[in-house]
Amino acid sequence: MAPEATGSPASSDRRLLDPDALVALEEERDFLLTSLRDLDRELEAGDVDEDDYRVLRDDYTHRASQVLEAIERRQAAIARSQGPRRPGRIVAGVAGVLLFAVLAGLGVAQAAGNRTSIDGITGGVRATVGQMLFRCDEFRARAEIVEALECYDEVIEQHPANAEAVTSKGWTLVFAGLPDLAWPYFDDAVALDPEYADLRVYRAIVLNWWCRPEETLVELDAFDAADPLTEMRALVENRQLRLQAEELLEVRLDEPDVADPPTPVGASPSDEWDQCPVLVDAGVIERVDGEPAD
Repeated sequence: MAPEATGSPASSDRRLLDPDALVALEEERDFLLTSLRDLDRELEAGDVDEDDYRVLRDDYTHRASQVLEAIERRQAAIARSQGPRRPGRIVAGVAGVLLFAVLAGLGVAQAAGNRTSIDGITGGVRATVGQMLFRCDEFRARAEIVEALECYDEVIEQHPANAEAVTSKGWTLVFAGLPDLAWPYFDDAVALDPEYADLRVYRAIVLNWWCRPEETLVELDAFDAADPLTEMRALVENRQLRLQAEELLEVRLDEPDVADPPTPVGASPSDEWDQCPVLVDAGVIERVDGEPAD
């Protein structure tokens, strides 16, 4: 991808505000991250040799890093150009990147209690799973998405039954704004450990973001039953995830056209997972700037 042109701050910002260019970058991001995931599957299936795998992975990773940086610059320019956002009539989903950052930070803080940073590990000493995950979490906390995904992939390759690693890769994809790609990892993690509390709250957050209150409440019930850490329980309570889902369910039931629950995520095509547009069209909620309302 060619570097973006530079110029005066005003003209540069105008170029960065081009919505078609942002859409193209987001499509390229989705393609590259999906390609990285498909490449891992091809290697596992023996459809690509290790030399070609490394060449392709390095190419995809480099291009994805450039695209993610370009998207970040454009999103920052858009944020600078917008005034204060008006609130929706009801909170639809999570509070976006702020909550993602808080949760990611909490994951690192939680891990710090029972892991040791691997920065001091030298050759000849094999890192434990906890140490490897700590390193991956640090990448995610610094928003180094590609590096974090590669790091989690290494852990999963060595420990495919580790539900925390699979969950963390999914959560990193959510952090990158790719919940559709994250969901299959969350399903895999449920199969590995249905009582992993962090997984349940992450699933609840995405389902809440997709305006699926019944499924959100099911995940929150599973979260409560999984004996979560006090910090995670406090986060859920402070963000009022259960209250948001209950309020959305109440107002949706008052609108006959959308009163019936949608087909569950696991039984519907991915383009129907996000039910917020349906509720927007029905006048149940408002969306601002294409994001869930704060």
